[in-house]
Amino acid sequence: MKKIRLKELFNIPNCLCYLRIILIPIFLHRYFLAGSKEDYYICATILIISGLSDFLDGYIARHYQMITDFGKVIDPIGGKFLLLSLMLSQSY
Repeated sequence: MKKIRLKELFNIPNCLCYLRIILIPIFLHRYFLAGSKEDYYICATILIISGLSDFLDGYIARHYQMITDFGKVIDPIGGKFLLLSLMLSQSY
């Protein structure tokens, strides 16, 4: 088994993925406690930031050869969590 180095865990693409995962509970909290149109705009902004971070982490990883085995695992997980949170919010 290959040892994961700290540098690989905290490269830019992986940090963008961590940001996307951290934004999920923030989105859900804001969405379920929304009381005005502005709250829904904030939720939409959070989703846009999540989408941009997904695009950027893939682009940066491929363009600058920062692809890691850990990133190959965490990126799809972050994407699935984001989709799950969207499904939960729409079923409410």
